[in-house]
Amino acid sequence: MNLDYQKQLARMNRLCDALVHSLDSRSILEQSFRAVVDADAGERGALYLFDEEEFGAVFTAGVSTEEAEELLKPGDAPFEALRNGIQSGSFRSGAVTFQAVFIPLRGKERTFGILAVETTESSGSQSLDFWDSIGHQIGRAAENAELFQVVQTSRARFRQLIDTVNAVIVALDKDGKYTHFNDTAEVLTGYHREALLGRPFEDLAMENQREEARKLWDKIWSAEKTIDFEFPISTQNGEERLIIWSTAEDLDIRLQKVGVVLVGQDITRQRELEHSLNQAKKLAALGTMVSGVAHELNNPLTAVIGFSELLILDQSIDQKTREDLKTIHEQGQRCREVVDGLLHFARKDMGARLGVRVNDLLAECIHLREYHFHLENIKLETVFAKDLPAIIGDPAQLKTAFLNIMNNAHDAMVEHAGEGKMRVRTRAAGAMKIEIQFEDSGPGVANPERIFEPFFTTKEVGKGTGLGLSATYGIISEHGGTIRAENLAAGALFTIELPVASVEALNLEELQATAATAGKTGQKILVIDDEIAIASLLCRVLDTQGYKTRLEHSVDAALPFLEAEDFDVIITDVRMPGERDGQSLYAWLLEHRPDFTSRIGFISGDLVSDKVRRFIADCGRPVLAKPFSIDEFIKMIGEIVGGES
Repeated sequence: MNLDYQKQLARMNRLCDALVHSLDSRSILEQSFRAVVDADAGERGALYLFDEEEFGAVFTAGVSTEEAEELLKPGDAPFEALRNGIQSGSFRSGAVTFQAVFIPLRGKERTFGILAVETTESSGSQSLDFWDSIGHQIGRAAENAELFQVVQTSRARFRQLIDTVNAVIVALDKDGKYTHFNDTAEVLTGYHREALLGRPFEDLAMENQREEARKLWDKIWSAEKTIDFEFPISTQNGEERLIIWSTAEDLDIRLQKVGVVLVGQDITRQRELEHSLNQAKKLAALGTMVSGVAHELNNPLTAVIGFSELLILDQSIDQKTREDLKTIHEQGQRCREVVDGLLHFARKDMGARLGVRVNDLLAECIHLREYHFHLENIKLETVFAKDLPAIIGDPAQLKTAFLNIMNNAHDAMVEHAGEGKMRVRTRAAGAMKIEIQFEDSGPGVANPERIFEPFFTTKEVGKGTGLGLSATYGIISEHGGTIRAENLAAGALFTIELPVASVEALNLEELQATAATAGKTGQKILVIDDEIAIASLLCRVLDTQGYKTRLEHSVDAALPFLEAEDFDVIITDVRMPGERDGQSLYAWLLEHRPDFTSRIGFISGDLVSDKVRRFIADCGRPVLAKPFSIDEFIKMIGEIVGGES
């Protein structure tokens, strides 16, 4: 083996070692120069690096930088090599001139510089091909190193994007184990990524859905295209969050599937809003239906309830008949409760807007139910927050809402175990809300997501209308609050949040309702109603109270008497057939008998109608919703008589 061959072989060995020990292009160029030009053996050379701004000698061996850069004039060997490829030329070091080969270091896309190497052998084509090949290897290695750095930078930027994007992004390997968990996923779940890496897909599922999650993973892995699906996850504190997921294949450099990437968005709040919107639509549809039937239904109910009450009071009726009448009256009242439940959905406004101390109102509800709870071995416990802020609302409606929840809990516990425990708690929920919780030890709620739907009930046929909790939902919504139901390890929990009254709006003494003034006898009352049965009932009731009554079945028929006579009270239905009704009568009184406007009271079976409610609100006169009891009617008469100045 000749000496030149050995030197070339040594160069190649050193060069190979230099090319594989660095992934930095600058380092590769420098180490390649050191490998090709053996300065320890006295070899001479220079490395010229080229970029967009300059072309200069960077590394030298056996010559100075100044001597190397003397060759950087157009037409010199380095420039010719840069333009036309490998060149042979000469170098001057002091007084010595030596031969050198000038090798372009070219990658696929760019030229990095020129490597000048002293050579003693003839620069034939074979020798130049050898040096040209070395130049290409060095150039490509430097170019690959630059590409690697670009990839690394892009990967870091991509990883940063993945980690900071406002979406849940997780990656899993072929075995369904987590390999990546971005920052959003950490924040949402409460887990540190290190705690989940290597764990199976189903570990993030709810406890009762893990088997379903395992089957879902099999479907995800075997899918040949992107799939979208909704599946909930469990956070570290056990909270359920609903996520909508999209899948993507994770491919290696050979485009082989090695895993799956899941991109998700938390839609829990969106689903809650959609549920509230759907609930509102149902209630609106129900209100529309009620508006059409309430008037016709309430008129006969008023007659049934009223006449049965009158007959019960008749002392000439035998006991057996009186018991039958009581049954009729009770069933009429039951129908009234159903209608009242429906009306809660249709009404968009509250009744009396009073200052309400929730603790006091809850205490009243507990007092009403305490005896019945005690009979069924159900313990009642209260945990009321002291100095709980007051709210503005309708005490009667709120009491109905609270009692509906308590009654439902009572029935569930009795049916489940024949005994139980109910805890009622209140607390401040921030500066502007209060929270009320009803916790029971019953069997829980069968369908928490449907429990507030109208007519939905889990009770046996005949034991429930499905309107109680729906009415509660409507009442709480009317008060600007929220209500939710959830199951506990043992029992159910209903949580209500209500807004606190502002200081300006709240004056308890001024807002509290006052008792109605007692009615007076011997006064003259005009009754106007197109329903003969109801009109007759009202007159009979008034007669029993000592009032003098005049009955007319239309406004037109009553006008002559209003023009000619005085009446202490005028009672009229709001809606009646014909050109004139209660609203047009009030307008006539304003124009012709303004002194009578303080003596009029209204009855109506259609307080659902927006038009009727606006009229009642504008005129500010008492109104009684059909069906009503005799006591309620007498009370309204007393208010009108006592309030007329």
